[in-house]
Amino acid sequence: LKMVERKLVDIFSKNDVTFINSYYKAYPSKIQRPAIPLLVGSLPENEHVSIAESSLIMEYLMEEMELKTGSKSSLEPSSAFAKSQVGIFVHAVNREIFPCINSILNSSNLERLEKAVDRLMEALGCIETMLKRSQMEIDDSSTNKYFLGSNFSLAEAKAAPCFQRLLLVVPKLRPEL
Repeated sequence: LKMVERKLVDIFSKNDVTFINSYYKAYPSKIQRPAIPLLVGSLPENEHVSIAESSLIMEYLMEEMELKTGSKSSLEPSSAFAKSQVGIFVHAVNREIFPCINSILNSSNLERLEKAVDRLMEALGCIETMLKRSQMEIDDSSTNKYFLGSNFSLAEAKAAPCFQRLLLVVPKLRPEL
């Protein structure tokens, strides 16, 4: 990118036209309120680009960095096995946690809300088990804080938007929890 505009978007407001247009361009079939990040910039060829969705923005920026510096990001795992474990972890978070958050946010009555919260607790238990197993398979040390051991990696970076939504958005939109 020749120029990158950092766009702060209030996801609780429906008035940001650029964000909403990019959201509907990225997700034409969705009718729900947008709540995704957006990278807006220009390419050297003076083309305007906008990339929606945090994991796609991250991949784009990592590839751009690799092209410019000639080296891979320190977020990327070095071994094929570790890469596969990150992929499985991110897939599990996206498949198990995100749907629970959406169910919590979209529950129309108390019974559905309680079921969604129960399902979220089950899903978090599955993720916890996965994290414990990854520590045993990848790094035998139980003192490490991160998915791949002692360093922050793509696993945490790609899972962060989900957990951020869980910790910041759910309490704001569902204060009764």
